[in-house]
Amino acid sequence: MSENPLGWVCLSAFIVLSKTDRPSNVLMGKINKNAPWDHIGGLDGGRVERHSKKWMLPYSHLILGEDP
Repeated sequence: MSENPLGWVCLSAFIVLSKTDRPSNVLMGKINKNAPWDHIGGLDGGRVERHSKKWMLPYSHLILGEDP
């Protein structure tokens, strides 16, 4: 889906994890291109390819109509 339907918003939930003794170090990851990102992250194939080369915070995407 390239646009949000009227009356809806796009929400993502991010998790930032760090150790107490190293608060400036956070957990990051890279996209597994074989995962179903259209469902779990709202990413189409082109965006998965572009973002797969970068580090990201772990996150999840709410599906259209799903309660937070």
